[in-house]
Amino acid sequence: MEMDGKEYFVTKPELARKMIEKIPDNEWKKAENILTVNSKVGEWVIEIYKKYGKEVANRVKIVPAGEKTKLFIKKSLNILGLDEYNILDIEDKNGNGLFDITNDFLNEDNEKIIELAGMPKGKNFDICLMNPPYSGNITGDGLYVKFLNKCINISDNIISINPDPAVIGHQSGSLAKTAFKEFRQNMNLYYTEIDNIENIFDANIKSGLCIVYINKQNSHKIIYRKNNKIKEFDKQSDIITYFDNQYLMEFDNCIRTFISNRDNIENHLKLTKGYGDFSKAKLKENNPDKSLLYVYVLKPNASYAYAAFSTKNKNGFNLVKDYDEDDQKVACGYITFPKNKRNEAENALKYLNTNFVNLCIKLAAISNIGNVNRYQIIPWLDFSKSYTDEELFNMIGMKYNKEEINKILNE
Repeated sequence: MEMDGKEYFVTKPELARKMIEKIPDNEWKKAENILTVNSKVGEWVIEIYKKYGKEVANRVKIVPAGEKTKLFIKKSLNILGLDEYNILDIEDKNGNGLFDITNDFLNEDNEKIIELAGMPKGKNFDICLMNPPYSGNITGDGLYVKFLNKCINISDNIISINPDPAVIGHQSGSLAKTAFKEFRQNMNLYYTEIDNIENIFDANIKSGLCIVYINKQNSHKIIYRKNNKIKEFDKQSDIITYFDNQYLMEFDNCIRTFISNRDNIENHLKLTKGYGDFSKAKLKENNPDKSLLYVYVLKPNASYAYAAFSTKNKNGFNLVKDYDEDDQKVACGYITFPKNKRNEAENALKYLNTNFVNLCIKLAAISNIGNVNRYQIIPWLDFSKSYTDEELFNMIGMKYNKEEINKILNE
């Protein structure tokens, strides 16, 4: 749909229905104040009318996409027998008589919008539906996120069509930084559901599109659905693109299930001074107890786990694994074994250098798990015996695919 040299993406009826279905029927029926933003033809009010009837549809206030879209919306309202005054009369900030949603709605005072909707001061909209503009006149301005933040401030339930939040925050435009930061904070504060809809609606967005549903009343959690898979996250930064890699996603599910009722490496890891702040301490700067054997876990580099086995003898440190003292890998922790358990120490060293453990570290790194907590998803095993990658993957119920793992580790 093109008017005044602008292209408007009209939300398809099936997509509008999917958005409406995010809210239970009983919530719609008792909602007193409903807001739709960036409407082109009254697409949401039409579907609300079909599903819940005239009474609920007449509670819908509409922010049009532009001045000329008001004509299409009015026609829809007239056909349905709904009140034209449900189109909010937001002030034209440019004084040219043409409503511009980007300028006029975003810059309108929140209390004024509430007043225009005939609502008491301090009241929020019960439900807000929108398919916001994705970019303005300046590339990378994060326009759609500004609309999200605006509607979060004036609504209790927000359902919006947006680029996939897996990539939110990676935009480089300086004008977007504040908007993205605010939206990430909102996602980390409120209950959020994200449903990938890339096969339903195409607005030429490379990251794909999704329905974002934010509920400010429910307890916080983030639920992300993509490729018929469901994942729960604690914070927005944990939403990552590994949903596109089915092998990595399967590994994530298997390893977390396996470790859920078992001990992990972290509980046996003694931290060095360099662990938390990644100072450039070197292996020889540690002074191990002569009665113990030390397996050193070195600072992850490019998401990989490194380890060095060392024992004190008359010649100083004897490193089982080659270690270049001039590189800047940092000993971030170590595991000790009694000196008469050399076999266990060597098996632990071998284990820490498997693709299995490297994949655990890679998974934790791309999930933005804190450095110290990355070892929570590495199982602690019986090191009286050694393990091959084939045995380790079989242990969690997966087939070892060396080619696929090497591809993931080298990304």
